Amino acid sequence: IAASEAANNAAAAGAFAPLLALGIPGSGTGAVLLGGLMMWGLNPGPLLFVNEPDFTWGLIASLFFSNIFALVVAVSVIPFLIKILTVPIRFLIPVVITICVVGAYSSSFSMYGVLVMLISGIVCYFLAKAGYPTAPMILSFVLASLLESNMRKAFIVSGGSLDIFVQRPISCALTIVFLIFVGTPIIRALIRRFRKKPEAV
Repeated sequence: IAASEAANNAAAAGAFAPLLALGIPGSGTGAVLLGGLMMWGLNPGPLLFVNEPDFTWGLIASLFFSNIFALVVAVSVIPFLIKILTVPIRFLIPVVITICVVGAYSSSFSMYGVLVMLISGIVCYFLAKAGYPTAPMILSFVLASLLESNMRKAFIVSGGSLDIFVQRPISCALTIVFLIFVGTPIIRALIRRFRKKPEAV
């Protein structure tokens, strides 16, 4: 939880960098903020630091102090949040299910999200009963749309060629790291299988 929330906070603040410097929103929240800034007569981009330095640096400072304020608030409410663990599970389950259904519905404002959530929950339940980890499946649902979107953009830029993944040093290094992460568990499993001695008959 700490790692995911730290990454979320870092990504939220980092998304403002391309917005303020280039006028390109780095997230959905940044796109909303871009529209708001333009309504106020501000044009995010390189000239924003020159034309509106007080506003720009004030916004950056507010992001810094907001993290400190959030830390103080989080530390102060931890004793109360811990008491949630003492609530009987029969009371927690209806609340959790309600939040999940509302969240799934609000993501697309259709029952399709709720249906996907229910099917995923059933599949994850049987995977857990069979001893399989459910984290990879959850990550696949979260990252699948991002992977498809960025793969589509990469193929549009390269004209459908796979060379874009190895043309530049950075993309080549990332491709190698990806192959290492994907291939290492498979290679280890194959090595263990070949090293395993046949059982005596």
